[in-house]
Amino acid sequence: MLRQLEAIKAEGHAVCAGLTESPVLPEFMAVRDQLADRVRRSDGLDLKRVRVVSPVTRLLRLPLGAYLRFVIAHDRRHLWQAQQVRHTPGFGLPLSASGQA
Repeated sequence: MLRQLEAIKAEGHAVCAGLTESPVLPEFMAVRDQLADRVRRSDGLDLKRVRVVSPVTRLLRLPLGAYLRFVIAHDRRHLWQAQQVRHTPGFGLPLSASGQA
């Protein structure tokens, strides 16, 4: 079962100085490996008929295929967001050097 993650509002947050991808990337890859394993185990299932309960709310039930498409699109968005942060002026510099307080 996929872990339920809290959504964190990104507005108003400064780029963290000295934070590397080291704790983030391995976690992201581990979750993706778990997803890949589940996709392999779902081989042969009817992706339109088998329904899954959303990890966000039990009130939302989706066909497995729709859920997998959503997760893939959601991951793409996270990767795009990370790329945008890396291209932010001052990314990777100490906050004093980047002009942020």
